Amino acid sequence: MAQISHELKYYKHSMRILVNRLFGREVVALDKYPAVEVSGVCNLNCVFCAYKDKDAGKVVMSNDDFTNNINQLADLGHDHLVLTPQTGDVFIDKHFGDKIAVLERHPKIKSYEFITNLISASDAVLDRLAKAQKLTRMYISLYGHTQENFEKITGRSHSQYRRLIKNINYLAQIAPDFKGGLGGFVMTNRDLSWSPHKPASDDFDESDVLRAVRNLAECDQDFYWSGNHVDFDSWGGRITQSELDELDLGFRVVGPSVPMIGPCGMLFGGAVILADGQVNACGCRAVGTGLIIGDSKTTPLREILSPDNPKFKALLARHTKGDYPEDCIGCKIFTSIYRRPHGRDVTTVEGFIAGQRKRCERTAS
Repeated sequence: MAQISHELKYYKHSMRILVNRLFGREVVALDKYPAVEVSGVCNLNCVFCAYKDKDAGKVVMSNDDFTNNINQLADLGHDHLVLTPQTGDVFIDKHFGDKIAVLERHPKIKSYEFITNLISASDAVLDRLAKAQKLTRMYISLYGHTQENFEKITGRSHSQYRRLIKNINYLAQIAPDFKGGLGGFVMTNRDLSWSPHKPASDDFDESDVLRAVRNLAECDQDFYWSGNHVDFDSWGGRITQSELDELDLGFRVVGPSVPMIGPCGMLFGGAVILADGQVNACGCRAVGTGLIIGDSKTTPLREILSPDNPKFKALLARHTKGDYPEDCIGCKIFTSIYRRPHGRDVTTVEGFIAGQRKRCERTAS
């Protein structure tokens, strides 16, 4: 029944997208923010992530480059930033605390957020984040709800699992001081149905990591839990179903929830500056080079993020023709510009491009 329901929704979306395309109804969401990847290095090697196929960009962004990029983005009018790496973790950066300080004292930056596996965080940096005034969200991504599952999924040993538990428990101690929102989710057995906000079941033996999360949620009454995530992207065919089947956890490789027709909405405002300085047009995929539209170390961001950037225009033209780069093919979060997102502020493609061109030209003058 679930499969039938999925197919019916897909068919409904297909009809709506085709009709909107016929009448030229193009919209993009306005709630996308540029991302700055402080670290392209990760301490894990998760089976569902393309990090293991990444052969470039495994570096940490220098403080000088970070400050330069932040200044340019702020001058372009961006006051909220995402720091979540595509294939890395922020706490691998030994100078992450210094970068947080840059954001906290910047007069034009109002807020920032990120997702992390938390394992490499130090008490000192967590203390600094607890005092941060502009951090709006820090989510913890958990891989496996037991030590055995953690090791299967991440390819790492029990020492990192124990460090994760230690950091979650320390975070619980300082959670009352946190100004920003805390939350998390887990990726583990498909049949796991658990929440730190529900009483522990008598017939379920909670693992150390789940007890730590429950402790954190009890210390932070606003802790947000989004549940168990078991569906993953193929990263342009780099992750196969057979690889996930070997875990025997019920993980699935899934494709887009809507037909890949026309440009993806992520091209409009969702760029990421990678740790090595290259700029990826989409904040979701960066293992290949098909979405690279410039290098922030050699070219001002006002030129790279301009809709008149020849590389961006070429990428947009490919999407328009349905000639998608490898990294886009089968992407589960593909969002056609011919589908209006529910509950989100939108503009037309033409309106977005005009606004983006204006802010880039204003910065250049």
